[in-house]
Amino acid sequence: MNHIPRLWVVLPLLVLAACTFAPEEEYFKPVDRPDPVVSIELNDYLGADTIFVYGRSRLGYSIDRDKGILRNVQILIDDDVIYSGEMVNGAFDIDHYLLRTGIFELKIQILVSSGTGSLADKENAENYLVWKKWILKIDVEPPPAPSLRFSVVNGFLRVDWDAYTKQNFVRYVLHRRAWGQDRYVARIAPGENFWVDSVYTGTQGDVQYELYVENTVTSSHVEKIYTGPAFTLQAKLNNLDSTVALKWNSTAFYGAFKKYDIRAEGSDVLGSTLNVKDTTLTVKVKTLVFGAPANIAFSVDSKYEDISQQWFRPVASAVVELGNKTYKGFSQVRYNSVLGRLAYSDGAYLYTFDNTLKPVDSLQFASFINIPFQGGLGYYEATSQIGTVDLKTGAIHTIPKSGDTYLSGFGGGLVKTSSRKWIVDKTYFNATLYDVATQTSIFSITNINTWYPTIHLSSDGKFIYTSQGEVRSVASGTTQLIGNPNFSGTFLGFREDKPDEMMLQNAGTIMVYSANDLSLLRVLPFPEVNYYSAEAYDPVTHNILLFSSQSRKVYTLNVDDGKTKSFNAYAPNPNQWSLQNGILFSENGQYLKIF
Repeated sequence: MNHIPRLWVVLPLLVLAACTFAPEEEYFKPVDRPDPVVSIELNDYLGADTIFVYGRSRLGYSIDRDKGILRNVQILIDDDVIYSGEMVNGAFDIDHYLLRTGIFELKIQILVSSGTGSLADKENAENYLVWKKWILKIDVEPPPAPSLRFSVVNGFLRVDWDAYTKQNFVRYVLHRRAWGQDRYVARIAPGENFWVDSVYTGTQGDVQYELYVENTVTSSHVEKIYTGPAFTLQAKLNNLDSTVALKWNSTAFYGAFKKYDIRAEGSDVLGSTLNVKDTTLTVKVKTLVFGAPANIAFSVDSKYEDISQQWFRPVASAVVELGNKTYKGFSQVRYNSVLGRLAYSDGAYLYTFDNTLKPVDSLQFASFINIPFQGGLGYYEATSQIGTVDLKTGAIHTIPKSGDTYLSGFGGGLVKTSSRKWIVDKTYFNATLYDVATQTSIFSITNINTWYPTIHLSSDGKFIYTSQGEVRSVASGTTQLIGNPNFSGTFLGFREDKPDEMMLQNAGTIMVYSANDLSLLRVLPFPEVNYYSAEAYDPVTHNILLFSSQSRKVYTLNVDDGKTKSFNAYAPNPNQWSLQNGILFSENGQYLKIF
């Protein structure tokens, strides 16, 4: 029970009278001390002795008394006046500048006239002071930062956190971000301290959840990223029909699952499965071509609203390439008729392979070896020499070279070197044909202030074709002019398998000439003319490769009978491709048996 203290104030009155003073007589009647009936209440806390405040608050009060005039009302917190007025029913604010966490004294005190009707009362000199006190507890601390926990419940991702239990709780607000976008904002009802993500299937990878806990004053928040189980996609290509057998791991979020969506690069839909446990599928990649890897990916779509229904969001991918893989640079593999195998030099060893490209033998040699089709000699270049190496024994023959000389051709035990010299104001560009075994020069051409002259050498070393338009025979350490044919077109070279035949490209044809008498032997038309050019020749199958920068279709053209064959391939740098022993090699180390 709250007791209302009262302070009675008596103001002495001086009474002057023109009469005779008689002390034994009584001239006034004593005034009894008033005992007013006063009630002071806070409207929302009737009968309470403790007031809880969690933020800016407005409190209403009411004052009732049996008599007297209300002179003044004051509201105090710890003796600091926060309100003053003269209304019997009013309200006061506990505003932001008063808000600090702690326990305080709240007091409402009033000044009321006595209501006795005395002269002192009438002169506002007879009043009493009444007050009432409460315990005031202010709590304006921010909510503690929540701790987020993740679990999978009934096939859905669930986010839990510790409940905020104070009376000033307002709400939880959860932001969900995926793919860099704020996709969902959920306002959680009071009493619920969890949220079920009905759209998450694992497609988003890392998803960020940001939870705000709000009370009447402020808020706190926490961010946490959920990283789902990693998906993997295995892909096995069948080179014969371009079908790909796919296998992946299933999602744990079966409650939100709608389908697995399989696509190729460019968003071409390859297939889908609707059963969450069905994680294998064989698809055909129509766009897959040799030389162009295809990227296959899959997403896990949600049955509810999700960005994956608007955009393809892969969770895993695999690259498939038509053909088989060796390693980059293997396009330099060559077939040698003496070895009867494919051979390759990496600058440290000479390797030989069978037709399945399994290593058969190796020869250690500390320089890159150029491998011809005919003969048992390879050709190499070192810092101070150019030479030949026996492909079986490793025996070498060399000729010296200067710093400006390099190997630019070979065949039949002969090498062609290119060099340049500066004399006064002129630059001399030389091409020279050497017999390595005898270390003698056989033939030479010099250009002044232009560029290196060209000498095409046949694989058996018996013919040359020069940039001067001459065809010459080579024998006994010298050359003999056969003629100046004035060819029309691009000289492709002597056939390695038939060195006495020369191949030229003229527009959309391959023209084959005899090196013996320069007669035209055959004219072989391209199957397609536009933008096609000859880039490689296989001396084993007698086929030329025809590429086009405008097409993903590649042709082979047999230089004996003109028969053609086509297949799909993509060759951004066709001059780095080769066809050897019926095997097509790309610049990236892929190979495919086409004959």
